[in-house]
Amino acid sequence: MKKLILSATIASLVSSSAFAVLITTPADPILGVQLQGSVIAVAPQGEINGQNSTPGSGNENAQFSIDGSNGTKYLNFGKTNTGIIVDASDDLLILTGIELITGGDAPERDPATFSIYGTTVSQSVTFSDYTLIVADQAILGTDPGRGLTSGLITFTNPSNAPFDSYLVIFPTVRDSGAANSMQVSEIRLDGTVPEPTTFALLGLAAVGLAARRRRA
Repeated sequence: MKKLILSATIASLVSSSAFAVLITTPADPILGVQLQGSVIAVAPQGEINGQNSTPGSGNENAQFSIDGSNGTKYLNFGKTNTGIIVDASDDLLILTGIELITGGDAPERDPATFSIYGTTVSQSVTFSDYTLIVADQAILGTDPGRGLTSGLITFTNPSNAPFDSYLVIFPTVRDSGAANSMQVSEIRLDGTVPEPTTFALLGLAAVGLAARRRRA
C-alpha cells in the first residue's frame, strides 16, 4: 500500500513543474521605501504628510507589512510609488505571486497596482542592483473589505531565478484624490520550487521509504 501511495504522489508532483510556498517570514528584515525615479528613498519615521514617511510610533511601520497579523498595517505618507524592501528568508525559491491583506480602514489607501524587482545584493538601496520581475500589474481592483485578502495574484518571473531581496512597489492607490497615504496590512510573497528540486526531494523520500521497508 505504501508503495502505491508513493507512486501516486510522485505521479501527481511530476505532472506539475513546481509547487508554491511563502518566501517571507515575520523575522525578515524590512525597509519602508519610496521609488523616486531611479532612486530608492528609505522612509524616515515620523508623520510628514505628502512625503515618504511612516508613523513614528504605533503599529503602522514597515515591519508590520510582514508580521503575520491582520490587526497591524504599514502606512506610508508618500502614497504613490511607495513599498518595501524585504530580505527574503527563503532565497532559493522563484517569486511567482503576491497576496495583499487590506488595512482596517480607509479603502482609498489600498494599493491598486504593484511592481516587483529582485536583487542578489541583500537589502540593496541602489536601484541599478535590481532586476524587474513584474511591472504595473493591477491588484485589489474590487474592494474585498477591510482586513481581507486580494487573493493570490500570480505572474511569470522572466528571470526564472531566485533573489536575495525584493523591492515591492505600489505605483498607485485606489483613490489618489481622497487618500493621504498608502496602507496595507500584510504583503505575502509566494514562490515556487523549481522542478529539479522537486525531483530531488522526491528521490530522497523514495530512498527513505525503501530503507524503512527493508528494516521492517
